[in-house]
Amino acid sequence: MGLLLGLVLKSGVSQRFAKPVLYAVLLALAVAAFFGAKAIYDHNLVSSHDAKQEAKATKATLKRERAANADEDRGEQHDEEQAAQLETEVQNAIQTHPVEARRSSGPASNAALGELRGRQSAAGKRQHKAGR
Repeated sequence: MGLLLGLVLKSGVSQRFAKPVLYAVLLALAVAAFFGAKAIYDHNLVSSHDAKQEAKATKATLKRERAANADEDRGEQHDEEQAAQLETEVQNAIQTHPVEARRSSGPASNAALGELRGRQSAAGKRQHKAGR
């Protein structure tokens, strides 16, 4: 403290005011250090909170994406099963009635066959997209 008091006296402050000036400077430095430390603490606290919130949001997003992927996988599996069943039914019909299968059909049969082919094509396209 004596060294600091000597510096204050050398700066031109009278001896009467040297100690109060020194205490005022030390108090100002202590207050500045306190608020600097508080600012650093607050910044770290806010950063930590933001990181936790971001991690929570990322985890929730990932969970929703996984659920959506699982739903999509179940839908694709259902489509594949339906396509396989349709193919089996068509093959069974051809084997059971080979003569009729080679014959031309009427408008109702053509419409039903077209619908079945459309479903099979759509299932194949979804399967092809999933494979990319």
